[in-house]
Amino acid sequence: MQDNFSWELKEYTQKITLWQEDGCITQEMANHFFQLEPPPPPEEYSSSYIVNAIQEKNLDYFSFFLHQYEEELNSHIRRTLAKDGNVRYNPEQFLDIKISCMEILYQLIFRYDPSKEAKFSTYAYRFVKSGIQKYLMQLESWSISSVSTYQKIQTVRWLSNNAGDVLSAVTQKYQCDLKTAKRYVEEAARLGNRVDLYATDADGESIEETIPDYSWDYVEIIMDGIPAEAVAEAFDRLPRDEQYFLEKKLGICMQCGRTEPLEKGMTFDELGAIFEFTTANGAEKKYNRSLEHLAQLMTDDNTIRTVTLKQKSISRKDKRITVTLYEYQADGDGEWGEIEFDFTKNTVKILYLAEFETSKSHVYAKKAIEVILDSYNKKLPKKKLVAFPR
Repeated sequence: MQDNFSWELKEYTQKITLWQEDGCITQEMANHFFQLEPPPPPEEYSSSYIVNAIQEKNLDYFSFFLHQYEEELNSHIRRTLAKDGNVRYNPEQFLDIKISCMEILYQLIFRYDPSKEAKFSTYAYRFVKSGIQKYLMQLESWSISSVSTYQKIQTVRWLSNNAGDVLSAVTQKYQCDLKTAKRYVEEAARLGNRVDLYATDADGESIEETIPDYSWDYVEIIMDGIPAEAVAEAFDRLPRDEQYFLEKKLGICMQCGRTEPLEKGMTFDELGAIFEFTTANGAEKKYNRSLEHLAQLMTDDNTIRTVTLKQKSISRKDKRITVTLYEYQADGDGEWGEIEFDFTKNTVKILYLAEFETSKSHVYAKKAIEVILDSYNKKLPKKKLVAFPR
C-alpha cells in the first residue's frame, strides 16, 4: 500500500462470500465479487470516489469505486472474451481476470491526475483492456511476442467469422501486404484451436451459448485503442449529418453500441445518393471531414493526441521515391514542423519541431515518423490525420 494511505472499511463487509462447502466458485460470485454491504454512499460518477481517495488518502473510496464500477468491468471482460464470436470462460478464470484488473486499477490511482478532467474510468480503459488481453495471452501459453500483436490476431479472429473476404479485410484494416495478412490469419486459426476456456451457467456447469453476429466493441472500429466513453461523449456533440455518415459507413449504432460486419456498412455511392452528392468522392470527403471533426473534439477534450501530416515535396529516381519532405502539426494547431525522409540513405531528419511538440519525448514527431515509414512500401499519403491515445 502507498505510504500515508489508509484502507480499513470498518463499517462494510463483502456481500458475496467465496466460501462454499463444495469449494466451487459460481458465476454469481464472480460477477458480484466487489459488492459491499451496506452499499457505499452513491456518486453520480464512479470517478468521484477516486478523486476522494486521492484527496483524503483513503482507499476505502477505491472499494466504493469497485462496487459501482463492477458491472462495467464485467462487460469489458465479457466483450474481450466474446470478441471472436465465442464466449468461453468459467467462473474461476473470470474472477482471476477481475482481480488482475483490480491490481491494474489500484496502480493507476497513484498516476491519475484529476486536473486533466478525464474520468478515471476513461483514463483506465485502455490499461484494463490490455490487462485482460495480457492475461488471456498468458493463459493460452502462446508464443506471441507482445499484447499489441495479440490484439491484432484477436481482431483477425473476429474478421474470420464475420468478413466475407478475410484476407482483403485484414490487408485493408492493417494496411499490410498479402503475405503479412496470410500470416495473421494462420496465427488466428492456431490461436482459436488452443483456447480451452468454456461457458458455464451460474452453478458452474458447462453450457452452450448462441452468440449474435455482432461485435460490441465499436471503439476499435472508430479509433483503435481509444476509450469508449471518450468516443461517445465527443460523438454526441457532432452535427447529426456527421453522426449519420459515421454510423452508416462503419455499420455502427452509437446509442446501443451494436456493430455489424464492416462489409455491411454503406458504400460512398449509397451515402452520396442519400445526400445528393454528384460523385462518391464527395461522400468520401464528407466522411473524412466527419472523422476529423470527431478527432478534433476529442483532442479538445484532452482525450487523444492528433498529428496532421502534409507532403511538402517528393523526389524520385527511376520511378522510385528517394527523398520526401513532410510537414506535421500537433493537435491540429500551432506552427508546423518538418521531417525529411531519405530512403536511399535510410535516414530520417527532424528539421523543425512543431510548435506544440514536447521537448522531452517528441511524441508527435515519433508518431509522424512511424506513420510515414510504415506507409513507404505501400502508398505515401499526401495528407493524413492520425489519432493516438495520450
